[in-house]
Amino acid sequence: MRSSTGHCLTGGRSGFLLDDLQRRAITWLAHQRPASPRVGESADSGNCEQGCGVRPVVKEEIKGLGGFLVAGLGAAAALLAWAPLARVNVEGGFEGIHRDLSVLYVDLPLVAAGGALVPLAFWMLTLRRFHRPWLAALVAVTAAALGIWGLTSWWVPYQAPEFGY
Repeated sequence: MRSSTGHCLTGGRSGFLLDDLQRRAITWLAHQRPASPRVGESADSGNCEQGCGVRPVVKEEIKGLGGFLVAGLGAAAALLAWAPLARVNVEGGFEGIHRDLSVLYVDLPLVAAGGALVPLAFWMLTLRRFHRPWLAALVAVTAAALGIWGLTSWWVPYQAPEFGY
């Protein structure tokens, strides 16, 4: 593990309950290179500056850009799935007598916000819990697909009767 000062420690919270001498000994041992690497290990896996033998992590900027990408694609997909359902209210049906433009200023922003926020929330939660961007992307795409399925299955815009007698 890496402490806040950058030293490798085998304890829990950067030397919690370790006295100064033990901490120095552990740090010194962590920085020592083995004479020859073990099978399946690289030669510098013991070097603390190289990540203490842990795989390199994805930079925070890339994770942030992935979140923006997930949000943008989710919003676009939700709007593309919603638009054919709302077409009847925008066009107005027969001779435009049933035009209801409230779908543009009420439903459109809600669908876009939901399409952006649902995958983004699952992206952030999965990335925070598992620290694997590919898994976070998979979970975000699944959440977006289920959200769009729910939108197209349960949301039906109001349509007045065609001829009111």
